[in-house]
Amino acid sequence: MEIPFSAAMSDWGEEQRGACLLNCAVKPERRSRSQSGGLSVSARVLFCSLNGVIMRTIFSICLLVLPVVVLCCDETTHYRKDEQCCKLCGPGTRMMKDANCHDPMCQLCMDGEYQDEYTKETKCKLQPICDINLEFEAPTQQSKTTREPCVCRADHHCSSQDCISCVQNTVCPPGQKIDIEGNRKLDTTCEPCPPRTYSSGNSTKDCKEWTECSLGYVEAAAGTSTSDRICEAQPNIRLGLGILSGFVIILVIMFGVFCWYKRERKGSACLEKKLQQHCPALFKVIAIDEPTATVPMQPVEADGNEPTEDTEDQPFTHGVSDNGMPILQDHSKTSVLSVSETQPSSQSFTDRL
Repeated sequence: MEIPFSAAMSDWGEEQRGACLLNCAVKPERRSRSQSGGLSVSARVLFCSLNGVIMRTIFSICLLVLPVVVLCCDETTHYRKDEQCCKLCGPGTRMMKDANCHDPMCQLCMDGEYQDEYTKETKCKLQPICDINLEFEAPTQQSKTTREPCVCRADHHCSSQDCISCVQNTVCPPGQKIDIEGNRKLDTTCEPCPPRTYSSGNSTKDCKEWTECSLGYVEAAAGTSTSDRICEAQPNIRLGLGILSGFVIILVIMFGVFCWYKRERKGSACLEKKLQQHCPALFKVIAIDEPTATVPMQPVEADGNEPTEDTEDQPFTHGVSDNGMPILQDHSKTSVLSVSETQPSSQSFTDRL
């Protein structure tokens, strides 16, 4: 049941007036003291009346403001629907169509979508579409709660402050180095190499110092900002190095010839040994101190016109030449056999060999 505002105010005024009269009542003993040095009764009654007016005004203001406070919703996380305060879905989500007012069903945004505030919308917002023809690319990990703008691809930067397209970073030529390395928003800046340094490649981070010629070397070509200093040996040192190199080459050749000679001698000795094993009839060892036997030649009796052969063994010696080759020497021919003109001379076994 509602109470009229005027009636409430009148009731409140009567109560306040009664309280004021009680407070303003004084005892006889206190009245004598108030008459002597305190406030008068009329002044105290006036003060109580003013206090009642002030309290009545404050109460009126509270009655006007209280309904507004009760009916208010937090507009950040809630919304009003059918005189009710309903919840919103949080960032990164969207609200289902048939949602409960006090406990809504929210679903996460899909890839390429985002929602950056509390919402009752059933669709998420779309992330920007990156045009590869303008040298853009999408971030590797896109957020579902914030808008992720397109970025320039590697070695490119924004062409303007609005970043409507991307251009390639500046390439520092030889003779310069990178002063400030570029990123996706700023271009690369270059600066010349310091004195007595050089850079031979593009976009070098640091310049290299010129080579210092050591003792015994002189500068053949001066260094520049794009090339190093070239050093070469002094003329007398160059001559000494040439002589030393020639001497080393001669030693190597001599060593090779010596090895080849030793191998050939070893091969000849092996050949002789194999001949002795497989052809013992070709070799007959005769002692050096033993005198050579002299075999007298006997006349050959001819049987008709056919010659006869000497079947006796013919002594011979063998040896090795200075070059390592085997040699045979016949010691059996101490005399010459005369034969007739009609018969051919006989040949010894060693002659046929």
